Amino acid sequence: MSVEQDPIRWFRTASPYIYAHRNKTFVVSLDQDALRPSAFVSIARDLTLLHALGVRLVVVHANAGALQVKTDSETGHPVITARNLETYLEQTGGTTQRL
Repeated sequence: MSVEQDPIRWFRTASPYIYAHRNKTFVVSLDQDALRPSAFVSIARDLTLLHALGVRLVVVHANAGALQVKTDSETGHPVITARNLETYLEQTGGTTQRL
């Protein structure tokens, strides 16, 4: 947010997005580069902000191994749904932790 921008106007503009994502679950996959100290502090701040805004977070470390989960044809990222989330977490060896 720039210094010149009115904070009240900014919050009014952002509020529909905040409400739309409150109580939603985001799966965030972090790779090796994201865990470097120079990047991690910024990522941790962003995740903390999302949590404070009411977003439920599942943070997993990116898995270089072969997953038995369907991937998006354009991005190559796993397609995570409510039905396959548990399988995905088991395959990545992830341990879930509520933030």
